[in-house]
Formats: sequence, C-alpha cells, structure tokens
Amino acid sequence: MSRSTTATAAVTSDGMSRGLVTVEFVVPSYVGGSYADLVAEFVSWVPLPMDLRVNGDFVVTVRLQAGRRWRYRFLIDGERWVNDFDADEFVSHPDGGDMSVLRT
Repeated sequence: MSRSTTATAAVTSDGMSRGLVTVEFVVPSYVGGSYADLVAEFVSWVPLPMDLRVNGDFVVTVRLQAGRRWRYRFLIDGERWVNDFDADEFVSHPDGGDMSVLRT
C-alpha cells in the first residue's frame, strides 16, 4: 500500500442535537478499482459497499455517535486495503499495517 493513496472522511454536525454526526467517507477516483467497501468497527467489520460517483470517486455516508473513536479501512476490489492518510490518527492492525481512526 502506498502512502500517496488518500481517502477521506468528513464529519458534519447534522444531527448533533441527538448525539449523532454525519460522516462522508470518500475514496478518490485515482485510487482505482471497480468497487470499494468501507470496513469499520461501527458496522461490525462487515464490508459496507460504497457508491460510485460520476467523477469516479467511491462514497458512502453514515451517521455515527458523536464523541467516539472509530477504526476503519477501505477495501478496493475485495483485495487491496487502503487507509485514509488524512485520518485523525492510526492504530496498528492485528494482522500488520495500520488502520485509520476517526474521532467524531
């Protein structure tokens, strides 16, 4: 995995009054691939399919509990792991490498 690969997670304050935030996860088109999944602890590590935008980016929007730390990664074409290198922090993955962490 190349550290030049960047994917993003953007937090907005929608729903903050209920203790929720809206997060848009994006894998840019230059990462390549036919499909992408978000794999994260908030979905029990079950791959969550991402939608393909007209510009070639993959995107998925989720609502998460505010005030937490969430671990996640992206899986491209079911075989290539990609991190969000603009993540709030990183933690070691049990099988090697790192996982992205989002603070909501």
